[in-house]
Amino acid sequence: MFWLIWTDYLTLRSDLRLYRGKGRSVSVIIFLMNIDQKLDACGLTCPLPLLKAKQALNGLDSGLVLEVVCTDPGSVRDFEVFAKQSGNQLLQQEEIDGQYTHWLKKA
Repeated sequence: MFWLIWTDYLTLRSDLRLYRGKGRSVSVIIFLMNIDQKLDACGLTCPLPLLKAKQALNGLDSGLVLEVVCTDPGSVRDFEVFAKQSGNQLLQQEEIDGQYTHWLKKA
């Protein structure tokens, strides 16, 4: 489940994702997402982040959300293609300072 909150101040907790507008705008969109399992695949290269994610998804019940954090830039396309082929939902992706985060919802 997602909640969309508009705010004019910055708040960042581990369960909130922060997005800033371009320019000098102070308006921020914060997405609140329930994350059921986290996977740290930092330092792993293709195809290992995706393989680890597939293994983690196999252990989740339908409807649960997996957060995958990795440093492989190729993971962006890998997770997009995987979601389309597997039927799992790619909820969101973000890149901050060379760290790629993907949120997948198990079908």
